[in-house]
Amino acid sequence: MLTSFFRSIIIFLILLTIVRLMGKRQIGEMQPFELVITIILAELAAIPMADNSIPIYYGIIPVLAVFLLHVALTKLGNRSIFMSRLISGNPMIVIDREGINIKNMNAMDMSYNDLIEKLRVAGHFDVSDIAYAIFETNGQLSILPKDKPPTLADMNELTSKQKPIDTPPPALPVVLISEGKINKSNLKLTLIDECKLKSILAYKQVDSIKDIYLLTLDNNGKVTLQTNTGEFKTFNINYFSDKW
Repeated sequence: MLTSFFRSIIIFLILLTIVRLMGKRQIGEMQPFELVITIILAELAAIPMADNSIPIYYGIIPVLAVFLLHVALTKLGNRSIFMSRLISGNPMIVIDREGINIKNMNAMDMSYNDLIEKLRVAGHFDVSDIAYAIFETNGQLSILPKDKPPTLADMNELTSKQKPIDTPPPALPVVLISEGKINKSNLKLTLIDECKLKSILAYKQVDSIKDIYLLTLDNNGKVTLQTNTGEFKTFNINYFSDKW
């Protein structure tokens, strides 16, 4: 009995250390491969904890092997956009400015009732109030609501002030460059090709794509640029202009 007690403590401490090393997502929302690894870890740990006839290292070694596999898959996903999509999948837009994206809904084998349930859980009860909704690779639904129309109190307040500046409609930022790599599939979603993308960077005095940590572009023409040196800037472009 005492042996089982101490074996359980040892395996618990090892699992706790490994889960902590895997990062915060193991505690919160996990990617598909992380969920699989977590389930395997639980099974591997249960065997030596329940059976004293099995040497404890028979459970520890497979647990460490699975941890190394997690590290390898994470590194591959960080270094390659293709591997990241292969391992974790792609976010899917289910609501855009055209309404519900039925093609993406069918690709995820998701019904309208499933979508409405997710929206209600997030506090949204009317699809027409949503500009964009995206299913993330961890199964969560990200929502960008439309601008709400002004209330009577808002209108009364505006009449006592200057004419308000028109604000653009909600826009969805698309990642074009991430950690020095161009996301070509996202680039196809915009009207910007690689040549014009490089001209934007040259105009902003960025010498190389590898110097960029993150660059996003939304459909209002707003660009967000973060370099590896820590420089952060936002600016607007005209899709149909050759000069930025």
